[in-house]
Amino acid sequence: MDIYTNNYDYSGEIQPKKTGGGCLKVIVYVIIFLLFASVPLMCIGGGAVFYMMINNAPRECIVSVEAEVEDNEVHTNHSHSRKRSRHSKSYSPIYVYEYEGKTYHAGSSFSMSPAAYKIGDKVEIMINPDDPTQIFDPEMAEKMSEGPIIFIAIGGAIMVAELIAMIAISRKMKKIGKRNSEGLYYNNNF
Repeated sequence: MDIYTNNYDYSGEIQPKKTGGGCLKVIVYVIIFLLFASVPLMCIGGGAVFYMMINNAPRECIVSVEAEVEDNEVHTNHSHSRKRSRHSKSYSPIYVYEYEGKTYHAGSSFSMSPAAYKIGDKVEIMINPDDPTQIFDPEMAEKMSEGPIIFIAIGGAIMVAELIAMIAISRKMKKIGKRNSEGLYYNNNF
């Protein structure tokens, strides 16, 4: 060291290589995690929203009546791809029921494939006493709530698998970094 200028003379020593990038690694990990986490987060969020929509009975539907399924309305869904187009059908029940001496016909807002009920099936539904055409079918809502639960479970499983993979990759990279830094230390001291 030159005492007058405080400059160090490294001419005879081997300089260690810079191994920084710790902050960059964290940023890359976060970006990768967010990219891969978006799929399970969409599964979990979408499943939760759909589950709440299905099981959220209108507050006004407080009277239970026995209804008969008089028909199943057919809904045809079309999807197209480059190779082919697909058509699928779902069915929503149309109920007939009596309330205070009057007969009402109302269709369900839910549809399923295959049909949830056969024509002639007896079903307990909830109706709005102020507007008896507003209905809610708790049994159909329960049947439909299995799908969102499966989506939530799949999203959760993917999230756990991704976290385990991230931890394993992080540990492996730390070991590699430690080996590389030990190699630099030994190389500089010989």
